[in-house]
Amino acid sequence: MIKLKRQTLKIPNFTFRKKLLLSGALHIRAALFLGTASLSAISYAASPDDSISFSVPAGSLQASLLVIAAQSQQTISFSPELVANYHTAPLSGRLTTREAILRLLQSKPLLLTTTANGTLTVVSSRSSDVDTAQQQQKTLPAITVTGQSEDETVLNAASSSSALRTDTPLQQTAQSVQVITSKLLTARQATSIEDALKNSGSTVSVRSNRGTNTFWLRGQNITSGLTDGVSGSGNVGIGQGTAIEGIERIEVLKGPQSVLSGSSSPAGTINVVRKKPVTDPLHRVKVETASHGEFKTAIDLGGALTDDKAFSYRLNASTMKSSSAFPDYNGDHADYLAPALAWKGETTRVVAGAEFSQNRNSGPAGTFYTDGKVQKLSTFRLGDKDDHFSTGTKNAWFEIEQDLVDGWTFNSKGNYQSTYGQVKMNETLAIADNGDKVSHPLSNKFTNQTWSLQNDVRGSIELGPVKQTLLLGHDYQYERYASYDSNFVLLNNGNVYDPGSLVYPGIGEPDYQSYTSKLIQSGILLQDQIDLWERLHLQLSLKHSSWNNSYVVSGKPSSYTTSKWIPNYGVSFDITPDVTAYANLLHSFSGNAQVDTETGATLPPTTGKSKEAGLKFNFLDDDLTVTTAVFDIRQENLVVYSNGRPIGTEGRRTKGFDLDVNGTLLPGWDLSASYTWTQNEDPSLVSSTDIPKHSGNVWTSWEFQDGLLQGAGASVGVRTQSKTTKNGVKGNYFTIGSQTQTDVAIFYHQPKWSLQLGVDNVFDRDIYYGTSTPLYVGVQDGRTWRLTGTYEF
Repeated sequence: MIKLKRQTLKIPNFTFRKKLLLSGALHIRAALFLGTASLSAISYAASPDDSISFSVPAGSLQASLLVIAAQSQQTISFSPELVANYHTAPLSGRLTTREAILRLLQSKPLLLTTTANGTLTVVSSRSSDVDTAQQQQKTLPAITVTGQSEDETVLNAASSSSALRTDTPLQQTAQSVQVITSKLLTARQATSIEDALKNSGSTVSVRSNRGTNTFWLRGQNITSGLTDGVSGSGNVGIGQGTAIEGIERIEVLKGPQSVLSGSSSPAGTINVVRKKPVTDPLHRVKVETASHGEFKTAIDLGGALTDDKAFSYRLNASTMKSSSAFPDYNGDHADYLAPALAWKGETTRVVAGAEFSQNRNSGPAGTFYTDGKVQKLSTFRLGDKDDHFSTGTKNAWFEIEQDLVDGWTFNSKGNYQSTYGQVKMNETLAIADNGDKVSHPLSNKFTNQTWSLQNDVRGSIELGPVKQTLLLGHDYQYERYASYDSNFVLLNNGNVYDPGSLVYPGIGEPDYQSYTSKLIQSGILLQDQIDLWERLHLQLSLKHSSWNNSYVVSGKPSSYTTSKWIPNYGVSFDITPDVTAYANLLHSFSGNAQVDTETGATLPPTTGKSKEAGLKFNFLDDDLTVTTAVFDIRQENLVVYSNGRPIGTEGRRTKGFDLDVNGTLLPGWDLSASYTWTQNEDPSLVSSTDIPKHSGNVWTSWEFQDGLLQGAGASVGVRTQSKTTKNGVKGNYFTIGSQTQTDVAIFYHQPKWSLQLGVDNVFDRDIYYGTSTPLYVGVQDGRTWRLTGTYEF
């Protein structure tokens, strides 16, 4: 029996588990036969002399050979018994397939040869084995199986190209990175990035009274996000314009990401990875219905456009409408279209795509705090039933990889984003003890255009036991933002304890332009990844980041320019092939400083420093991964506000511990769990959202692997957090108690179709967001159900 990692393939009399680390669909030809001299063959159509970028984690020699076969799309034949007792160190860089295999075979009594039909074959150093392998290869029966991408088949992804810009195994990356794969997104029936991040214990979502979601990581707020590793806008949400149907994975990058983006929270950031073109046929349709009359349809199409598979495509599209929204708002709608095209030449690889999205989201559910408690309203709505937020986004993006000489490459990524947003809601200004409400109609629009470009040259140099992967890069981002508001009006609306008494007039359009800004960021980056004796890994980087800001606030212009050198250091050591210790010292810098709207003075830019150390484990033949970390984050020049006006700066410190567990315990039994403990020391003058000291989640799923119930299964997920004691206004804080939400699902999976019924918040508990005002306490959805069906054709 041959173990092919991470997907069980059923063939009469044979069972295989596929553990192929790759990002596209595969065709696997497994050569099967009985006897002690059994030989495995993994088959792909490509040249063994092509130089490609390999990323092979430490592990067994058998698993490493399978990874090389997957990443090179080559045929590699070997006897499982022959390689069973050998382990390999990590391997990365641009090499030919022959070179990659020979490096794995160094110091081992094994040889690499080529059979008569051109198959690369690993044999023992005894010459007789070469002839035996050639004879067996001629008589092996072939079985073809269509595979799926790594993100669709596993919970514990093996590598990330985002944290260090290079395809580095997560085991060797000297920082904590949690990957939420599309398998988990599908299993949890996630409908948004907020839904997806419920699987990250270190991430807490906060929703403002204007419906804006912000995410806090390790007790600090995330100031900007990434898409495909490219810095996004700091003025619009993370992953703006990318629907959940267009997401391959979400990466929670813990610690400052100045290597990737100019503006970086000291806690880290969120990287959204889009779905890319595939060469194997992909035709999938999804139909979904849910609470509040919601109905969604989606398609995911892909495949080769030419016989040689040089051109390929991907098309994702979805549309959703609902008749109402929690608790009793008018309905929502969302439309998404994302075409992408790829071309692969001998030395050049190009991918380009676009995204178009339109969304209408109803006003946020909420209540308020008074009389010593959070009020339990009959309907958690403080505004009008038609309060809503609408956005429209257009994204255009590209990725280019050009081979240069001796394994060096030129890499370029670019993204253009244009976003339009509008808020029409009745904002609460006061609520009397008896429930009488005063509000004002808020009509706000904004427009945002962002151009981001990321270029670098990278390659490897080897001198004896020392290997260096060098990267020299340049980043550029231009962002233009404008905001429009309406004149301030006071309204008496009725009583919040009697929703029928609340009366609101229609809301018009904005009257004037209140704010404009222009931001130019640029940076030069030098990064060096040093591997010493294949077990010690150093990751060093130095970035010079420059910011050029200009603002017009209430008719008052101002400008600001600053720059800073940002060093980062990381080290990891492979104690064993399955246990790695790591530590890092990372710095952050945000030159997008705040301006005092009354004096016109610019406050100093915010800087940060993060220290982290931890251990990474691989268990159960790499099917289960565990990451532990302790961290200490210090942030300087954090802006202090007084009545909405920035008046000064102070420092903040967060320390804590987190744990991430992802993978498969037994065939059919999956587990994803995470936990974070944080302790904040907030500035004395800052009134900010309080983050729970303890937050965590656990999700587990069981699917029957054989018998009459094969394909049937169930899952349960629990997310919990401890109380928060600093909600509301400083000097008059109130406590929101500990909270737990439980989600359950049942499903039935077949090769071509699947059906799943999920119920979130099954016990219908009132789950509150943290808040910085007693006039609005956000409330998450009550019990909701969702039925999802998929079909592949």
